[in-house]
Amino acid sequence: MKMLPAIPTDNYYKFLALLGSWMMFGVFLLFVWIIYLEYEIEERNIAISSYFSAEGSLRDIQNRLNSINTGEFDDNKLDWVPSNWNLDQEKRILEHAKNENSKTVLVNKWAVETSIDSKTKFLDNPKVIILGLLYLIVALVSIVLGFWRWKEDLHDLDVKLKKNNIELLNKSIEKIDYEIKILKKNSRYRFRKTR
Repeated sequence: MKMLPAIPTDNYYKFLALLGSWMMFGVFLLFVWIIYLEYEIEERNIAISSYFSAEGSLRDIQNRLNSINTGEFDDNKLDWVPSNWNLDQEKRILEHAKNENSKTVLVNKWAVETSIDSKTKFLDNPKVIILGLLYLIVALVSIVLGFWRWKEDLHDLDVKLKKNNIELLNKSIEKIDYEIKILKKNSRYRFRKTR
């Protein structure tokens, strides 16, 4: 006498197969997130580079403008300003460049103030890498074992039963055809005898 009922293996194997599929979908989402994170890091690096470049240019421009305002015209000259320009032209261009660099500093300030380390810190942890590999192995084993056993124990058996059922139906049809043939033969014989 069994105390516990048998586990319905068809549902068990389907569950394993679907669990593994969902786990692999989770792995796919993790890779999508890592690719997005890589894009975010690249965007942040570009913004940081622009921020520091604009800030350095802004400092150089301010030093040159201060030199012009104090009357020290030969100090803090900038390489990109042509030497044949008069002071008014140079001041006007320097003010415009100062405004543009100030905008660049303001636009890219977010990259310097925020940190992405909290998002990437766990990726360097060996425990997380080991857990990720175990997760991947469990997902793959679940998929392979679930679909393989489901196919072997249920699908192949179902196909075999259907083939046997078709053979049985064909044999039944042959038998019925044979009986009809005999009935027709007997009925002709009886019909002729009675006449």
